[in-house]
Amino acid sequence: MKPRWNSLYREILDGNLLQSAQDLRLGRRFTFQQDNDPKHTAKTIQEWHRDKSLNVLEWPSQTPDLNPIEHLWRDLKIAVQRRSPSNLTALERICREEWEKLPKNKHENGFEVMANCRDPWLPWVTVRHEYIGQKAYQVPHSAAVRDVKQLIYEETDLPVIEQQLVHNGKVLYDKVQIGTLVPTGSPEVCMTLEGSGLKGGGRFGQTTPPLVEFLKDILRRYPEGGQILKELIQNAEDAGATEVKFMFDETEYGVESLWSHDMAQYQGMALYVYNDAVFTTEDWNGIQEIARSRKREDPLKVGRFGIGFNSVYHITDVPSIFSGEQIGMLDPHQTLFGANESGQCWNLKTDMKEITELTDQFAPYIGLFGNSGKTIKDGSFSGTLFRFPLRIKPSQLSANIYNKEKVLELFESFKADADTVLLFLKSVQKVSLHVRESDGTERKLFQVTAGENPEDKLERPNSLKTLGLATDSYSNGVPSGTVTCATYQVNIETQDETAKETQRTTWLVCNGVGGRGLCSDLDSLADDLKFIPTIGIALPLTRIDEDKGATSGFLGRAFCFLPLPPGEESLTGLPVHVSGFFGLTDNRRSIKWREVDQWRDPAALWNELLIVTVIPRAYFTLIMEAIKRILTKKDEDFPLSPRDTYRAWPDPNRIKPRWKPILEPLFHDLLQQQVIYSLTNSWIQVDEAVFSELDTDVDITETVISYLQSSGMQVARVPGAVDAVLNMYVTGPASVKKVTPPLVRQVIRKTKHKGSSQEKLLLLEFVLSDNGYSDLIGLELLPLQDETFSAFSSSVSDKDAVYIASEEYPRSLYPGLEGRFILEGIKPSVMSSLKDAAKSRGRPCTQVQVLTPERSARLIKEILSTVWPTRDFTVQWDPGNREKKHPTRSWLKMVWKHLYINFTDDLSTFEDMPLIPNVPLVESVDSIELHRLKTPSPIIIVDEEEAPLSESLLEIMKKLGVVVMRKLDLCLQHPLLKNYIHPSSPSMLLQIMDRSSTQRVASLVLSFSSKQKVALRDFLAGLSDITEKEKRILLELTIFEKVGPCSEKGIPTYTSLRGARALHHTAKCPPDVKLSINVVGCSDEASIRLIKMLNVEQLKTTECLKMVVQDMEKGFYSKEDITKIMLWALKHLSFLKNENKAVIGWLSALKFIHTFAGKSVAATDLFDPELEILLNLFYMEEKNRLGGSMKRCEADKVGKFGLGFNSVYHITDIPIIMSREFMIMFDPNINHISKHIRDRSNPGIKINWSKQQKRLRKFPNQFKPFINVFNCQLPLAQESPYKYDGTLFRLPFRTEQEASVSEISSVYYNTPDIYSLVDEFSICGHRLILFTQHVGSMVLKYLKYEEPNPAAAQDVVTINKSVWSSKAAYGL
Repeated sequence: MKPRWNSLYREILDGNLLQSAQDLRLGRRFTFQQDNDPKHTAKTIQEWHRDKSLNVLEWPSQTPDLNPIEHLWRDLKIAVQRRSPSNLTALERICREEWEKLPKNKHENGFEVMANCRDPWLPWVTVRHEYIGQKAYQVPHSAAVRDVKQLIYEETDLPVIEQQLVHNGKVLYDKVQIGTLVPTGSPEVCMTLEGSGLKGGGRFGQTTPPLVEFLKDILRRYPEGGQILKELIQNAEDAGATEVKFMFDETEYGVESLWSHDMAQYQGMALYVYNDAVFTTEDWNGIQEIARSRKREDPLKVGRFGIGFNSVYHITDVPSIFSGEQIGMLDPHQTLFGANESGQCWNLKTDMKEITELTDQFAPYIGLFGNSGKTIKDGSFSGTLFRFPLRIKPSQLSANIYNKEKVLELFESFKADADTVLLFLKSVQKVSLHVRESDGTERKLFQVTAGENPEDKLERPNSLKTLGLATDSYSNGVPSGTVTCATYQVNIETQDETAKETQRTTWLVCNGVGGRGLCSDLDSLADDLKFIPTIGIALPLTRIDEDKGATSGFLGRAFCFLPLPPGEESLTGLPVHVSGFFGLTDNRRSIKWREVDQWRDPAALWNELLIVTVIPRAYFTLIMEAIKRILTKKDEDFPLSPRDTYRAWPDPNRIKPRWKPILEPLFHDLLQQQVIYSLTNSWIQVDEAVFSELDTDVDITETVISYLQSSGMQVARVPGAVDAVLNMYVTGPASVKKVTPPLVRQVIRKTKHKGSSQEKLLLLEFVLSDNGYSDLIGLELLPLQDETFSAFSSSVSDKDAVYIASEEYPRSLYPGLEGRFILEGIKPSVMSSLKDAAKSRGRPCTQVQVLTPERSARLIKEILSTVWPTRDFTVQWDPGNREKKHPTRSWLKMVWKHLYINFTDDLSTFEDMPLIPNVPLVESVDSIELHRLKTPSPIIIVDEEEAPLSESLLEIMKKLGVVVMRKLDLCLQHPLLKNYIHPSSPSMLLQIMDRSSTQRVASLVLSFSSKQKVALRDFLAGLSDITEKEKRILLELTIFEKVGPCSEKGIPTYTSLRGARALHHTAKCPPDVKLSINVVGCSDEASIRLIKMLNVEQLKTTECLKMVVQDMEKGFYSKEDITKIMLWALKHLSFLKNENKAVIGWLSALKFIHTFAGKSVAATDLFDPELEILLNLFYMEEKNRLGGSMKRCEADKVGKFGLGFNSVYHITDIPIIMSREFMIMFDPNINHISKHIRDRSNPGIKINWSKQQKRLRKFPNQFKPFINVFNCQLPLAQESPYKYDGTLFRLPFRTEQEASVSEISSVYYNTPDIYSLVDEFSICGHRLILFTQHVGSMVLKYLKYEEPNPAAAQDVVTINKSVWSSKAAYGL
């Protein structure tokens, strides 16, 4: 025997023996029988038997006829050769016919020969049953009872599980060996068979529907589309093919030499499918068994010619196959090859004659994919070619007509997910789509290729070998309990020749095989369903869109080696594709799941167990392998970056519910590994990482992360899906640590930040972002205006407070307090957070405070007190002096603006603060005095334009304690400023004087010069009314001239009014005569007014004379004085007599004449009073008229401004006259316009509108009542001369308040009184113009209160006078 035959036999055993045992469900419990042929007994073959632990049946030597079938085969071959069959179909038919012709005694003779040639060493097992009779089987001693049952099953179809063998009354167990039952001295063992499936009776059984109906049902359940092409690829994969080609052929082949004329319709357009594997005998048998797939015999053959293949009937009615030595055609309609014949097969070797004759019939198989006429002549085609002629008209099988467009649609459907078709296939590495035009032109449309890892071409083959061994172990029942995983890289390239596009994708694929013992339920289902727990997971490595995932729009799908049809059911929600040996629905379009109505479906339960047990481990391995490859290939061109590994993590929020059971076991293992990639480029475990979700601000993120890293923390950043996983599956003490404001605050407390100011500000912004203001204490992150940082504290003391400036409270308002203010340059968001921190929970939780008016006041006072610590009322201010730290001019202006806005109603907080500049704040003034706000205030402002004061008076005021200001700066605008800066009035001066002791004030005034006293008296005379306090002060002032002789220098003597009397201003007194009591003269208006207001007793001339006469009688005067007095009295005797007739009596009895004897005598002692000359001297009548009219020289002017005009004082105290360019205002009481009246003896003012227009703008409200009254248009808004054509009187009615203080009249007018005047005018008004020469009409108008325009006044009374001349009456 040559060695090559031994090797060939060993190859046959390798490829068929164990596989056949598995197909027959024998496992390892079988006996292998072979004869003693030299190739069977070679040493290499015997070693192979031992290596495989096979039980080989001992075969006696020299027993060629031991197996009777050999004789029958010989007889059959001779009979068939005599008839020379022309094709396979004829061969099969002839074989059947000749077999039936063999005589029965041939079978019996064969068994007799075998019986006569019994092996004395092998026992016989005789089985008896009442229906099947007696059966005998010769078996080896090592055979078991189960082996006998298997022989019975093969002969009777009674399932092994239903058989029960009884020996000597005992039921035999399957494992009992036959050798133990053989009795001594006899090779035969007798058994009785018991089984419920074997009964007697007539023919009985179910029938199948007609073939066409059966196929139509398959087509209904298995829709057409791109899945048809995938099924054909799956068939090629099961056959071990490496390449698959699809071609649409438009060629029309000849129809002359055909099997039958009916075949002509199938010679046109067709879809071809080629693969480079050759059909086996099993394949030829399997493709004919439409009722079931062959995969039950071989679990690794997923879809080999089962229901999936029959989907081609959507396209064709007559599919054909050319593979190896045979060409087969299927005809489910059973019309082409004879009645009840569903196909025909030709053998290239035995049927060559017929194939040569039917040239047109077999022409479609020549010239395609390397197939030529020589191929047929050689008798073998090294591949498989399917031909599917397109259905061109409806048939019983399908009404679906196919054409070129539909085929190209199939191609397009395939191209849609062609980049994943080869992902999980182990054999097929290339698929292409072709078109052959009718002229024979062939074009390749599309191609997809799966390539090995260029860096390790053995990676995939080695992985598949590992998986194959694991599969064999599982199939052979080898216990494992683990999942065997193998990972390799696959490069998929698609070439679209039409679009001229090439796309390359790289995948990392992990396949896993569950071990037996991993899950008992899974093992049981695997045995029942003939499934293998295999799983494949593919992660896309090609990075197209880093933000959106592995590839833009990537959707993980489910595969059963090939992708399931697109749709919601195939989507998993995972970031990877998952392939598995899944149980599919009947139409193979989706995975089976347990539903309420099929809860116990074994395939559905298998799928769920596969998801829970095998997929998590394979998934885990895939991710860990990706990390491993990144570590080992970090310097090479590996398409996956460390952070890209997160793309492989399932997102709990996106995964479909059916696939969620993967998550728990996957993450249980994964999260215990170093699967987190830190920002410092190291792999760490979850509990070692601090996760950053920061993405709002790049600068903040970088600063926070850098700081945490410098503090020894491992910071990592993960996408949202990974973050969801961590939150969901990491619990307990090792919970996920994240970069949060509380964490950063905690770290800063432990590790003080030593970075730049900018970094501190960024850290501050971050720690404030969660509003955890109470947790800020101790963090040295509070930025101050002086560019330092302070620690947050809980102090509420004012000295520790740090303030936040604002638009309302600008930082420039508080110079020198930079260390007390938050840095202004920080971000608005940070400032807003600090403001919130200052107001948190209604009370401060840090020292940060928002400024309020009260806090602002404290700070301003602090600034002022620091610069001017003394209590002087007036301080010296050098604006902007840095040495003295004096504030600027603009600062003071800002302060007053601040006071105006925020302290409108109360300035008491700022009292005693130097805030009032004594002069306007102009740049030319280097040094300024500041006066303090004080109540009561000694400051008086002098209006230089309206009421200027003399320098002498100003000097007096200063001596009396007044602080005089001549002009205010414009910044001093405040409604309460009047409480601190007073107008220059007598009343205010008296108030200031009252603040000192009366004695001190009197002493000061006493020291004044005569001019100063007069000036003071004149100023004080401007009082409109007087209080008791003022009266008390005025009575003590020595500012009144004393009646009597002047001093030696001719200076009048001054006295106070305390205890004094006043000489009436109309009274006369002997000059230079000393009086015995204080009598004050009233020679000036000021004295007159003051004496009147003070109610000082005023003496008339005669009263003063009487007092002098009395003093004369007392001897108070000297002779010279008496002589002066009497000469004066005689001189003014007429006046004195008119005033008081008693004067004559006083003087007559007075002894004022001195005789030569030195005696004083009265005049009556010397003269006769009755003498005419004396009568004329003392009693002459006054001849002059008193009070005569001023208009005597103008007889036609009846009463122009004489006594008649003064009658207006019945109704008013302040008449106003407007005529031409003049306006005159009278104020006899001097209480309305007193500050504008310079000469109080002439109580009124006269305004010339051609020169004094400024008053209109300064006092617009004063003159507004004239506007539009009888066409008066005073120019209030501009400075321009004005002249009124006419005369306009304005007589304001005296109010009740005015009447109470008026010295003219106490009568006031209210509304009824005014209406009474109107009534009187309407009744008697005509009398007023009855005799007038010029006035011819009078109108009384009424202006309503709510009417703003006087021009709209209504006429109430109109009186017109008409004059008729008497001459006109007589016609003269």
